Formats: sequence, structure tokens, C-alpha cells
Amino acid sequence: MGAKGFFGATRRHRRTARVAELIKARQGEIIRERRYGGRGLQPSPGRVVVTVRRGQLNDVFPAQLEAVIAAGYEPPHPLPHRCGPGVFFERTDELPRVEVTAFPSGTEFVEGFGDFVPEGHTGIVVDIST
Repeated sequence: MGAKGFFGATRRHRRTARVAELIKARQGEIIRERRYGGRGLQPSPGRVVVTVRRGQLNDVFPAQLEAVIAAGYEPPHPLPHRCGPGVFFERTDELPRVEVTAFPSGTEFVEGFGDFVPEGHTGIVVDIST
């Protein structure tokens, strides 16, 4: 199977878990966290962390972006066509690509699951892809 086979995917999933810690993606209440990809014809391994954090979007979103930059990423680029503000951080030799999307209170932030951001909170979705 080679370096990009099963064991390569497992290593990359572990790497996304370490990056999630490094960029503080799990702050607040974790609503959902899942790994994806890395098997068969699926895309490269990645991880999505969905959280709800106390505070307004104007405070919570910049704090998450600062945590990503503090981990060694260059300043972000805007993500087009998102429900809330979103940015992505380019992949580097040492770090995978990171997308961060924020959702203000009252909005559905995991489409189709019926999860709405409670009053006085902000929803943050972090997608880490290898």
C-alpha cells in the first residue's frame, strides 16, 4: 500500500489531531468532531471540529484567527460563499491547510443537523486538511 496507504492516512489523521490542539480548535463546547478521508477514493485525510464558544462573533472569531497565526501560519485569505465570515490558511511544509468559519448567535451552523448557535455565543467550524 505504500507511504500514502493506510499507515500514511493514520499518521495524517494523528497530525490533524495535533494541529487541532496547537491552534486551539477545541475551545468552548465541542458539538461535533470527525475525521474524514484517507480511504479508497476519498480525499486526503482531514478533521472537522465544530464548537460553540461564549462571546460575540467580533471577539471570538479574531481570537481563533490569532491562535492559528500564533501556531505558525501566515495571515489568512477570505473564503468565498460562506454563511458566516470564513478564511483559510495556506498549507506549509510543516502544517496542513486550515479553514475557519464563524457563525453568529441564532444561525444554523451545521446545515441539515438543526444545530443553532445559542444567544450570546458564536459557532466556530475548523476544517484541517492534509
